[in-house]
This record gives sequence, C-alpha cells and structure tokens, in this order.
Amino acid sequence: MSFVSVRAYAARLVCMVLFASTAGAQDYREIARQTVTLKADTTQQGDTLMVMQTVQTQLRLVKTVAEPAQVFRYELRPSLSIVQAAFSNWVGGGVNAIAWSSGLNATTRYSENCWLWETRLYTEFGQTLVDGVFRKTNDIIDFSTVVRYDLGSSLQPQFSASLRTQFAEGFDFSQPAAPRISAFFDPAYSVQSLGISYGASDTLRASIGLAAREIFTNQFPTFADDPKTPELERVNIRAGVEFYAVWLVEFFKGATFRTRTQLFAPFARLGALEVNQKFTLFFNINNILDTRLGVVLLYQENISRQLQVQQTLDLTVSFKISNQ
Repeated sequence: MSFVSVRAYAARLVCMVLFASTAGAQDYREIARQTVTLKADTTQQGDTLMVMQTVQTQLRLVKTVAEPAQVFRYELRPSLSIVQAAFSNWVGGGVNAIAWSSGLNATTRYSENCWLWETRLYTEFGQTLVDGVFRKTNDIIDFSTVVRYDLGSSLQPQFSASLRTQFAEGFDFSQPAAPRISAFFDPAYSVQSLGISYGASDTLRASIGLAAREIFTNQFPTFADDPKTPELERVNIRAGVEFYAVWLVEFFKGATFRTRTQLFAPFARLGALEVNQKFTLFFNINNILDTRLGVVLLYQENISRQLQVQQTLDLTVSFKISNQ
C-alpha cells in the first residue's frame, strides 16, 4: 500500500515538471537537464507511507530558428510616353513633331539563408518624327546583377556585374550625310567587381571593389581603340577600382529623387576616371501616370574629353506586375 502511494505521487511530480518545461518553451529545444533533490520529508498515516520531495530541475535550451524559405520576388514595370507638337502660322517658328518612348524596368530578388541575389534590367527606346523622318532620341539597355552575403552588419561582401549597350543603329545628325556611328552591342560596356557593400538603410547602398572593365566593338572600334597604340583595338580591357552607389530620397508623398553613380578608375591611370551618373526625379500622379525628369552624365576620356549630357522630360503611362 505504501509503495503504490509513493509511485503515484512521483508520477504526478514528473507530469508537473514536463508541463513547466514545455509551456513557455515551444520555440526552444532542450539540450540538457539536471534534477536536484532539495528536500525530502517522509510521513506515515496509518499503514500508508508518504514521501514529499522538493526538487529543482535545470534545463538548457536553445532557440529553434526555422530555416527561412527560399524567397523570390519580381517586379515588371512597362511604360509608354508620347509627345506631339504641331504648328500652323506660328510666328515664333516651330517644327511639327511626334515623339514616343517605351521602356521596361524589371527587377528580381532571390534570398536564401544569408545569400541575396538581385538583378535589374532597364531598357528604353524612343524616336521622334520630324517632318516625316524618324530619328532616335533615347536608346539604352542597362543590366546589372549583384550577389551579397549577409554578415549581420552594414558591411557585406559582394560580387557585381553590369552591361550597358543599345538596341538600334546610331547616326550623327550634326553632319550633312548623317553617318552611322554605332549599332547593337557596338559598343557594349561591361564591368565586373568584387568588393564590399555598405547599406545602412533601404534608401542608400554603396560599394567599392576591384574590377575589370571591358568595351566591346565591331564595326565602330573608336569606342575601344587606344589612340596611343599603333594597333586597332576592337576590345578594350582594363583592371581597376569601381565605386557604385544608389541613393533614394522621398521629398514628400509622390515626389522621389533617385541618383545612381558608377565610377571606374583604371590602375594604369587612376586619374582617368570614367563616369556614368544618372539623376531621376519622379512625380507620381496616380497608379499609372507619372512625370519623370532625367539627366545622364557620361565621361570617358578615350572617346571624348567633353562631358556627355542627356536630359529627358516624360509624361509616362506605366503599370506594375509583381508578386510582392
């Protein structure tokens, strides 16, 4: 009779200990347990022997972190803008013109554990019809990809690559004959960089690294040729340092300023800095309509010692396709 009473009490005690150890620890995993008897009292009531024990159980737990699922996000934003101007008996002068431009801004983001892979494709092509003749106004294919490893801090190692070229042939309309001066992938600019990325917030990202820069040409080697060498170079490869930064500022709801800076300095001549700078000011009118003011600055010494400037102002219709 006494043995049965002791065993029943011990069973109740074990149940209480298990409940206490699991009630608030569902997100933890037990790796060690130690039980110490602090006090034991024995009493007898008639022919029943009762043993009362005070025990202390120490558990070592580690938090169970669920493996993050593979996350893939994408966003596609096609756009179209059209501008038309017509004049009749306009004393101030003017030329009838229709200009159109279409583009695509596509981004993807893939994350798994500590790895992050982001890609971006920006394309734009536009023409203007002046007195029955089409002329190209803007033409760009800009692709970039970056892989980062999250160390749990603002500094992250990364590898990046970029490619910039155009769709259609280009002509120099400043000359009477309007000679052809460029074509698809002629030229094409590519940069690969391995370095460190800094990102304190979602609005600022900067990186610096050792880089290789290539310029590919075919029929128009002047973009890649080094005039200081006797050989005609159709491919120009240089090693150097690349700096890349993106900064996004929202002045107020619907007005956003974005700047992107890409600098490359070749080891052979660190002072011969190559610049690719883009400023864009967005005014969002509604979900599909916005106004964009863009300025692009390009400088490459072997092509021109003058700063190349492109300015555009568009009223654009666009929509978003995304799984975010």
